[in-house]
Amino acid sequence: SVDVDFGALRRAALEAAPELRIPPLVEQRHFLGAMGIETRVNALLRRASSVDQQREILASAQRLIDSPGMGSAYKALAMLHADIADAPGFPPADATDDTSRREQ
Repeated sequence: SVDVDFGALRRAALEAAPELRIPPLVEQRHFLGAMGIETRVNALLRRASSVDQQREILASAQRLIDSPGMGSAYKALAMLHADIADAPGFPPADATDDTSRREQ
């Protein structure tokens, strides 16, 4: 893992490409939930070759989404070209709304 300075990253990106739209950061657990982690875990569970493997899959998925833990400690960031409406798993980023450009 890395301690990312998201504010500095946002500022640098917007300086290089002012047309970018940057929605607010989201916690890893929310992002993974929106991306369908539950569906993926269920598919892996169906293909597991043993109960032990199923337990390992469940424990691994839980570790990714636990709060407190990785689910809330890790964040996800999206940077969108002005022509892209929204990023899956992120709240809408209105190009005219300056709050999407402020650091969190």
